[in-house]
Amino acid sequence: AEQYRSLAKRINSQRRLLESITNTVDEQISLKDREGKYLYVNPTFAQFWQVDQLTVLGQRDEEVCGSKIAQQLNAGEALAYANGTWFDDQAQLTVRGQAKTLQIAKVPQVVDGDVNGVVTVMRDVTELHEQRRRLEHLMHATISALVRTVELRDPYLVGHAQRLEQLGLMLASRLQMSAEALQTIRFTARLAGVGKVFVPRATLTKKGKLTKAELAEIRGHVQHAIEILQPIDFGLPVVATISQMYERLDGSGYPNGLKAKAIQPLARVMAVADVFCALIAPRAYREAMTVKAALAVIQKEAKQFDADVLTALAACIAEHGEGQLLNVLNDHVA
Repeated sequence: AEQYRSLAKRINSQRRLLESITNTVDEQISLKDREGKYLYVNPTFAQFWQVDQLTVLGQRDEEVCGSKIAQQLNAGEALAYANGTWFDDQAQLTVRGQAKTLQIAKVPQVVDGDVNGVVTVMRDVTELHEQRRRLEHLMHATISALVRTVELRDPYLVGHAQRLEQLGLMLASRLQMSAEALQTIRFTARLAGVGKVFVPRATLTKKGKLTKAELAEIRGHVQHAIEILQPIDFGLPVVATISQMYERLDGSGYPNGLKAKAIQPLARVMAVADVFCALIAPRAYREAMTVKAALAVIQKEAKQFDADVLTALAACIAEHGEGQLLNVLNDHVA
C-alpha cells in the first residue's frame, strides 16, 4: 500500500508538472483518439476556439471548428498517421470570419508500440505573418524605387530589370531550379543595376565608343552595387549572384575574371539573360536587335556562357516564337 501511495504521489506530481507547462504555453495542444475525438485540450486551445476545456472532450473537429476547417485538419492527420509526422508552417484558416495563419504540427501518439491517437500543436502566427508581409511589401517598394532611380539616369535601361527578371525566371524554371533560386533571381534582376547610380550619366548615355577609363567606370557599377547591398540580409545569395553575373566562363568577364566552375549556376543564368535582354533593347550606341539576331550573337560567343543555359534560351525562343517572347518580356514592364 505504501508503494502504491508513493507511486500515486509521483504520478500526480508529474501530472501537475505537465499541466503547469501545457496550461501556460502560447501553443494550442490537443490529443485525439483514432476516431478523431478529443481526449485532451489545453487552455490556449479552448480560448482560441472559444470552447469549454472539459465540454469539448469527446467531440470531433466538425463540432469544434466547423466542417471546412475539420477537412483541412483531418487531411493533415491522415498524413501524420501515414508518415509519422505532419507540419504546415502557413496553414490558412478562416476562424469566425477572420483570416488566420497557423503553424500546425501533428504527431501520432504511440503507447506500447500501438498508435492510439494524434497529438496536435498549433500556434497562431497571424500577426507575425502580417508583419512579414508588410516588410516584404516595403522591401519590394524600396527595390522598385532603386530601379526607377537607375532608369532615370539612363533612359535606355527603362524596363531592363523587369525583362531580365522574367527571362531569368523562364530559364531557371526550364532548368528546374529551386524555389529559392527563383526568388534569388527576382531580387538579383531588380538590383543588379543599382550601382549605376554612381556612374556618370554622360558615360551611361554616350553614343560613341567608350574609352578605357569610361569602360572602367561602367564596370565599376558591380562593386558599387555590392557595397550598397552587402549590409542587407536577403537570406539568399543575391549579392553573390550580382557579383558574378558579369563574369564569363572563359575568364573574359568582370570584375574578377572568374572562370568556369568558379562562377555559380545562378550567375550563369543571369549572365545569359542580361546579355540577351540588353541586345533586344535599343542602346545609345545602337538599335535594338531582333530575337533571332540576339540569339546568334550569344551563340557565337558560346565559350563565354553555360551551354545548358544557352540551350534553355533557345528552347524558350522556340516555344514562344520571337514575337510572343517579346510580348511576354515586355508585359511586365511598368
